[in-house]
Amino acid sequence: MRLYLQNIERIALLPEEEEVLFSRLVQKREALLEKQRKIAYEKPSIKILLELQKIQLKEANHLCHLPTKQEWGKRSKYFTKNLQKRPHCISKRSCKRTKC
Repeated sequence: MRLYLQNIERIALLPEEEEVLFSRLVQKREALLEKQRKIAYEKPSIKILLELQKIQLKEANHLCHLPTKQEWGKRSKYFTKNLQKRPHCISKRSCKRTKC
């Protein structure tokens, strides 16, 4: 414990202005994430996009590069061929639009 306290003295703390700025940025981020969750709840296609984005970022961290569509499809519950479709096509199984 003593060693930790001695080492922490060497680290400069944030100035008050930066601390306030960072706390406001965190609050804005939390508000945006809440809006994102509400939209995803209301629109299934947005929920699918967010799930796919989360999987893509997780795989990118694991692989040290963005995953290919095959790698991405393997990790998601959507087949690789469905990743090339638009989200509304994935969520509704049979799309009525002509250009998908």
